[in-house]
Amino acid sequence: MKNYQAIDAIVSEAISHLTLDQLRTRLHAHEVGFSPIYDAADVFADPHFIARKTIVSVADDELGDIRMQCVVPRFSETEVSVRSAGPALGQHNHETYGALGLTAQDIERLRAAGII
Repeated sequence: MKNYQAIDAIVSEAISHLTLDQLRTRLHAHEVGFSPIYDAADVFADPHFIARKTIVSVADDELGDIRMQCVVPRFSETEVSVRSAGPALGQHNHETYGALGLTAQDIERLRAAGII
């Protein structure tokens, strides 16, 4: 750790001109473990994530079919599925506000006023 900044500078300079694929090839050739830093597009395109069914397609009433993360963790003997992308905006207002003691008229008044 004493010289990590100097070592980091040397390594950064040495690999800065390489593409990710070139770097991956070199590191694998020398049995160096590494993991790239992914953005969302990388995750959805990664063959490993696709093969493990980590990303699933789910029907959504507003958006159509959307791709999203599957259930984590998954176990070898338990079947999992994502049943929905989530509730629509305000879908559970009556249940939620009703549990707080608001009447249907109270909720409608708040909705009409644009508060909920």
